[in-house]
Amino acid sequence: MNVGASKDFGNKISKTGSQDNLLEGMDMQRELTFDEIKNMMDQRIAARVLETHKKQYAPAKINIDMNMTSYYHHFAHPINIMIRDYNDLVKLVFKEFQKQKTLPKVNDVAYALKLARRLGLNLNKNHLSISFLKVREQSNAIKEKLL
Repeated sequence: MNVGASKDFGNKISKTGSQDNLLEGMDMQRELTFDEIKNMMDQRIAARVLETHKKQYAPAKINIDMNMTSYYHHFAHPINIMIRDYNDLVKLVFKEFQKQKTLPKVNDVAYALKLARRLGLNLNKNHLSISFLKVREQSNAIKEKLL
């Protein structure tokens, strides 16, 4: 058969070796189905679109500024300091002090009192004792003061 469609215009079309390089790997004597022809046409269209796209648009150049010190001034903002102190106090008092079975370290109690003063709470050492924090009403009272 010659290049082009068969006489019956059915579901097969023959081809010869005069096609693009997209068809190089295929058997030259076999007839193509409509699905194969559709795939070949899609590949050709995609190749043309890619060629025109390369001509129109240059590759994108993305510049990423990796200056890690440019946002350190946010850490010194008063709201961020207050949130950090609040998180430290909650973690220290309600997670670590309640888990301990012995008295908490003196350094931890002093740090917790310092954080409480920064947040405007009037706590003393008795409020941070294990027996005081084990009672639900008393620990809830401290939590309410924090909020």
